[in-house]
Amino acid sequence: MTSYIRTPNTFDELQMTTSTTPEGVQTFFGESYDSNRFSLNYVGQNSPGNFILLLYRAIPNSEQELVYTNLGGYLRAERRGDGKTVGITYSVDALAADPNFSAQRGEEPSMPIRYVTPRPQVVPIIEWTGSNFAEIETFCSNWGIAVTDNHDGTITTSGASASGSNLPIGTWLDPHAAQPATAAEIDQRYQDLPSSEGPFVYGVTAES
Repeated sequence: MTSYIRTPNTFDELQMTTSTTPEGVQTFFGESYDSNRFSLNYVGQNSPGNFILLLYRAIPNSEQELVYTNLGGYLRAERRGDGKTVGITYSVDALAADPNFSAQRGEEPSMPIRYVTPRPQVVPIIEWTGSNFAEIETFCSNWGIAVTDNHDGTITTSGASASGSNLPIGTWLDPHAAQPATAAEIDQRYQDLPSSEGPFVYGVTAES
């Protein structure tokens, strides 16, 4: 499979002045992307700077569209990456006043490649030491986990996560995992944090 990114459309503007001519408007319109589907059929002039543009659009209903301009305003043409016109409108204000436009042609903001990794989630986990059942009980209640002290050095947990029976001392409860884990599994799965507060810096390598 081959993927592509389409070249962004650009926008040009032509200010309506007393010296603007119908021929100048037609030249500004340029070449349509498809003259059978979108075209400039007529340019009329009522007075200096005041024009009527008759457009033809085959989609959606093969209709004719009128665009009116006034002296001092701006025609705004939308061009494809190949420079062909896909739309034209009139605006009282210049593109520079429109917050949706940030650059002139030739000064487009750069679009650098970015390399990202999913934002890590801070995960609290707790170890059953054999003497911290109160802490285990509080921790489990905060995560909707039921826990029972079996009074033989083991505990039993149940719920949507960290569920297990007769868990020995040294078992870690992870509310984001279905089952409890050993210390080795925790070391393989997670990286320790200095505290629960960020921001944190991670050593991430570019591996494919």
